[in-house]
Amino acid sequence: MNIILIGSPGSGKGTQSEIISKKYKLRNISVGLLLKKVNFLEKNTLLRIKKNLDKGILIDNKIVFDVLKKELKKNSSKSILLEGYPRTLEQAKMLKNIKIKFNCVIELKAKDETIKNRILGRRVHTKSGRVYHIDFNPPKIKDKDDYTGEDLVVRKDDNIKTINYRIKRYLQESKKIKNFFSENNISYFIVDASEKIEVVSKKIEKIIDFYKNFI
Repeated sequence: MNIILIGSPGSGKGTQSEIISKKYKLRNISVGLLLKKVNFLEKNTLLRIKKNLDKGILIDNKIVFDVLKKELKKNSSKSILLEGYPRTLEQAKMLKNIKIKFNCVIELKAKDETIKNRILGRRVHTKSGRVYHIDFNPPKIKDKDDYTGEDLVVRKDDNIKTINYRIKRYLQESKKIKNFFSENNISYFIVDASEKIEVVSKKIEKIIDFYKNFI
């Protein structure tokens, strides 16, 4: 079973993808994390990727697609949870060219105020991509990763100006993406991501458990 998990900034994609991939033994592929770690592209391209990520600007579709394709080739036999991709209609169309059947798309949605509160309180373990929140999902030791004890950081794009831009950009593309998948007969589910982590997880699990019966 292959699942796509997308959502607005701060909707909890990273947190939920970690929970769901462990429960269902899925290979968790975060495109955002891949772009932060990519090293096989030429130097100027890598610098441009880093600059755009820091500003919350979308990376060129072809670059993102090439990075994703390379990652998917590493272990093609295991079911995957693709997190944070596609972010644009063009990316959705490009994804169709990959010879992987995606069974369903789950979109996480939250109100703007919820998104801003979550992002401004977010702390990240850079190497693993693990996400914490100072109020809703705090680490056991302040500003330290639960597993490695290494420092947690605030992402450079976690600021009000960038958040507002990303929300506006996401709203412009999300409807197009939904229509595209619906037109291509891929089941599309929307989950209210404004609630507590465990509540949202249960909603996602209910969708997956129900949908598994039809595969």
